[in-house]
Amino acid sequence: MEEQHTKHVTYKIAYHFVWCPQYRKQILVGEVAQFVEAELRRLCEENNWKIGVLHVQEDHVHLFLSALPSTAPSLIANTLKGITARQVFKRFPSVKKQVWGGSFWSRSYYVGTVGDMTEATVKKLIERYQLIVFEDIKTGNLTRKPKPKQDEQGKYVPNGAAAKGGLNTSILDAGWGTFVSMCSVKAAWAGRALIKVSPQFTSQVCSGCGQVHKKDLSERWHSCECGTELDRDVNAAINILERGRRQRGATRVEAPCL
Repeated sequence: MEEQHTKHVTYKIAYHFVWCPQYRKQILVGEVAQFVEAELRRLCEENNWKIGVLHVQEDHVHLFLSALPSTAPSLIANTLKGITARQVFKRFPSVKKQVWGGSFWSRSYYVGTVGDMTEATVKKLIERYQLIVFEDIKTGNLTRKPKPKQDEQGKYVPNGAAAKGGLNTSILDAGWGTFVSMCSVKAAWAGRALIKVSPQFTSQVCSGCGQVHKKDLSERWHSCECGTELDRDVNAAINILERGRRQRGATRVEAPCL
């Protein structure tokens, strides 16, 4: 998404929303899905919320949008969910019989901030490749705080928390999870395949012969007795690609996601 401007503010704040119908009923199909999408676009336009990506699936909605810094994400979600629910029941009374409790949408929803990864980058990736392979990285595990460290006398000693805090900030700011979510939505909409594979030992296993060569993070070059010499990340990407190929059962994969 590009920068937005008002009289006094220049901003680039984007959110990723996901919410589902009550009990995740697969009722967002046909005319109902078309009506929900039209209403969401109308409401966003009325409130000056700029839509980046909007996809209405059978049992959930994916929405990426940009809003003013003064607009709380909870206000956006409640406005969109509340008004669309009332309008759907008004337009399609029979839908109310498919959900219990009189609620069209589930009360819960997901919202995350989108890093500086533009929709154009995701779009280019989806348009270029038929299949994309990601490591199934759990960012929550990567951003955990290190445990306190004590010496023999019981005194607390440096445990690397300061350095880890900087790394955590970088990981979260990069928006890895959101980027994968954006690619997943775009891939599903465009008929592309997206696969997640185990990240275990992807940089340690030699892509040439399959032997495991353990190395520290500071070691950025992969060198093996079999003659394979290449950048550590390129070696990992080849392994990720091969795992995606095996997992899909295909003979040809277009490209790994580095």
